[in-house]
Amino acid sequence: FEAQRPGWALPIHQLMAKHGVTIFFHGHDHIFVTQERDGVMYQELPEPADPHYMAYNENAYRTGVKLPNSGHVRVTVSAAEVKVDYVRAYLPQDETAAHKNGEVAYSYTIPAK
Repeated sequence: FEAQRPGWALPIHQLMAKHGVTIFFHGHDHIFVTQERDGVMYQELPEPADPHYMAYNENAYRTGVKLPNSGHVRVTVSAAEVKVDYVRAYLPQDETAAHKNGEVAYSYTIPAK
C-alpha cells in the first residue's frame, strides 16, 4: 500500500470507516447492488435507460442485494435517517401487471449516527 499510495494514512475503505462514512455511491458496473462492510454501505448505481433490463457484471459481486437495470436511485435524507429507493424504469411496451414504470423495487434505510 505504501509504495502505491505514498502519503496516504490508510486505504480508502479504512479511511471511510474510521471517519464514520455511512454510504458511498459508485457507478460504472450498470447494476443495482448494495453491500455493507464495517458500517459503510456501498451502493452501486444502476443504468437508468437499459432497454434489455440486464444485471451486467453480476458475478463481480459475491454478496449483497443485486437487481438488474433499468432505473435510478432516489435518496431521501432526514435528521433521523437516509432512505434509498431503487426506482425501476420500464418502457411502456415492457410494463406488466407485476412491473410498472416508477415502481420501487427495493428500499433500505440507514439510521443517523
